[in-house]
Amino acid sequence: MAQFLLYRSLRNMIDIATMIFRDIKLIKEYVSILNVQFFVLLK
Repeated sequence: MAQFLLYRSLRNMIDIATMIFRDIKLIKEYVSILNVQFFVLLK
């Protein structure tokens, strides 16, 4: 039983980590797009 709970919590942690990683990737892409638009505006 304890092993099962440990496995479940580990799975949840991995899921949360992947979600955070995806969010960070999206934010980076969004920031890079904003930077490109900003440079275009400056020119």
